[in-house]
Amino acid sequence: MRNIFRSRKRSTSKIRSASTAALQHIEQIVQRHEFIEKKICKLDAELLSLGEQIKKARPGPTQGALKDHALIVLKQKRRYEAQKVMLEGQKGKLERALSAAAEELHMQKKPVSIAGGIVLSLMHYL
Repeated sequence: MRNIFRSRKRSTSKIRSASTAALQHIEQIVQRHEFIEKKICKLDAELLSLGEQIKKARPGPTQGALKDHALIVLKQKRRYEAQKVMLEGQKGKLERALSAAAEELHMQKKPVSIAGGIVLSLMHYL
């Protein structure tokens, strides 16, 4: 089939280097995910404190300023949550690519062993 379409055989070293690069990217994504989780926790704590301050404040400009600040913090939290979802998607794509590369490596090794088995079985009968 390769001769018909003039495609070259992929080398296993390229696949292995790509898989190590994918593993490194997955580790970086996990670190970013943890960092974003910490920021979201901080923003949650800040939102709770702002909620208590809003309840204690008198109606007027002070309470309005606190509400505005709470809205800003809430928007930041939503942005971080969107980033977290995006990172989870990237991690999933990399994991699928890594499993496909591992499958390809496995498939490249398999025909050699099958062919070797056929040769051995033919030699046994001759």
